[in-house]
Amino acid sequence: DEGRMYDICYPIFLELVSQTMFDRYHTLDDVRALCIGAFWLSDVSWKLSGLAVRIATELNLHQACAKALHNGTSHAEEARLWYFLYVCDHHFSIAYGRPPVINENPTITCHEHFLQRPDVTQADYRLHSQVGIFIILSRVFHTFGPDRARMIGSDEFETLRRFDADMGYWRDRWKTRLDPNPYISEYPAKGVTLHYLFARMLLFSVC
Repeated sequence: DEGRMYDICYPIFLELVSQTMFDRYHTLDDVRALCIGAFWLSDVSWKLSGLAVRIATELNLHQACAKALHNGTSHAEEARLWYFLYVCDHHFSIAYGRPPVINENPTITCHEHFLQRPDVTQADYRLHSQVGIFIILSRVFHTFGPDRARMIGSDEFETLRRFDADMGYWRDRWKTRLDPNPYISEYPAKGVTLHYLFARMLLFSVC
């Protein structure tokens, strides 16, 4: 309809989000809705993902994530959502020179322990491949900082090479772990290569 429905729905969506900010009670669906909005509405993605992280923290998803790594029978859905939020948060911050909100605590750095659960799926593998690359990019951001005008010292090129090697290791490891999907065919493995190339471009842009 040439965007007419979008023009009607968009301000209503923003009004609902504004009300949600001050609601006393939230659900996992609130967090999911904000994540969906963040990926589809680029002009407000940063604000939506930030609100989603705050609500998720109020719901103690970060604690549920830690429990899911030690308990094979519960907290899986909350953990999946927290890992998705980590990806969402970093996706909308690092590429724009902004500091991410969620830090790399043990639930993030040891995220692959989640893949030892008996109920793990290929969707989990795809999600955790993203967690893995953003851990590397987060370290890049914190190592070189947000000042894009700063000159890289000659003693820092070895650090750049190590990050580049980490990305190559990530690519080689995850390409073989992601199976074809009936809806997106070979894209999971091809997506690893695509994200690897974009990650390298971001890494070497600091030069």
